[in-house]
Amino acid sequence: MKRLVVFAVFLVIGGGLFAQRTIWTIGTARTVPVGEAEFGIFHPLQIGLSNTLEIQTSPLLTMSLAPNLTVKNRWYTDDYWLIATRHRYTMPTLLLERMTNFPKFEFMPHPDSVVWPYIFTLGNDVLATRRIGKELIITGKIGGDFAVKFDGDSDPDTKIDSLPLISHAFLYPRTAIYNKKFVWNVGVKVDGNIYRNHNFMADINFYSVGIGVDDWAIEHKAYYIYNRSIDFAMLIGYKLSYASFPLDKRFFISPVVDLVWKINAKPIVTTDLFRR
Repeated sequence: MKRLVVFAVFLVIGGGLFAQRTIWTIGTARTVPVGEAEFGIFHPLQIGLSNTLEIQTSPLLTMSLAPNLTVKNRWYTDDYWLIATRHRYTMPTLLLERMTNFPKFEFMPHPDSVVWPYIFTLGNDVLATRRIGKELIITGKIGGDFAVKFDGDSDPDTKIDSLPLISHAFLYPRTAIYNKKFVWNVGVKVDGNIYRNHNFMADINFYSVGIGVDDWAIEHKAYYIYNRSIDFAMLIGYKLSYASFPLDKRFFISPVVDLVWKINAKPIVTTDLFRR
């Protein structure tokens, strides 16, 4: 009861007793503190299992019939560097079956009679985060994704090798792995504080379809984040992608708006961004 009263006071006075300068863990080598959790409408659910281990899932994607799980472990920490690895799994088969009925998604070729096999996508990243001063961190990333497919047909290669791809700038690099393609990526992300409770995030990522650069995509996101309190934040921004396809190139841009809640968040008592 006492916690609820304290939380209500923070909401009324705008959460101004503590500086809300903590930088989010998403996309960096930082992990959610042990015992804490973050989730949003689109923001994935993140749970801190220990001081260095975090699990993550996207409930929205799961409700779209694509079970998924990401595990991030922080291996190294000093005053300026954090190094972590991230390992993710998704099973998109049921979602792909539903998507074939929506004309908005342009498949190559159109899957009129395709039988989707069981598809398990696996991905691994190495994340290195560097603190620059007390208000800014920069993260470098390198990783790759591939898919494992299972089909009960006596000649599964007949279907597996001809799975349709989604002709969409953002989705194509993520579906190319269904046809025995390895997709690797590199990226840079910057997170920082603008003033008091106001943060920002910007990144740029390059995706290559195939070991060589058969096809590619350049993706970019930028967010403004307002930390209303230690338990609640709002963000607005955009994401864009420009990708090459076997026959042409595609451009995609979309606004991003989200609300994010934190569970068991502790008041910030230091401006050291690596403390949380």
